[in-house]
Amino acid sequence: MTIPKEDVQWTQLLEKAKNYLKHDDLSQAMQCYENAITMRPDISDIYYSKGLLEFRIGHFDSAIKDLDVAIQLEPLYTEAINERILARIKKYAALNSNKKKKHDDNRSDEDREMPSDEKDKLCYDLDTIRHLQEQDHGIHLNLLVFGLTESIIMQKIEKQYCK
Repeated sequence: MTIPKEDVQWTQLLEKAKNYLKHDDLSQAMQCYENAITMRPDISDIYYSKGLLEFRIGHFDSAIKDLDVAIQLEPLYTEAINERILARIKKYAALNSNKKKKHDDNRSDEDREMPSDEKDKLCYDLDTIRHLQEQDHGIHLNLLVFGLTESIIMQKIEKQYCK
């Protein structure tokens, strides 16, 4: 059986992306993911990997968009749901951190609260994770906070965003 040329090229792109990531060449890795998406726009793992890279470089809106597609392609993609929760939280934490660095005396310096539609999406993701956990105890919300259990972390996020 012969493997189609396009599948070989696609696989090579993903291997190149991994290699570029190992060597911290993020722009080349991003290009590989974009090319792989062009070749195979129906594969959720590519969008997930690209979303992780976007998250890593602080492009939270782009990360959320890529993770949205990964989840649209595979609705129970728990890792993508986890990362989308983090990306939403980090997006507004980064915006608020940047505003505090540029401190001035006008009203634009106030913390930018997460809009209600974004909170709704974050809360929906938390509910999805909780529902999946009830069905499969091996599913976890992957947030690293020392000294806090997963349930406490979820409660804190819900308290802050899902009132």
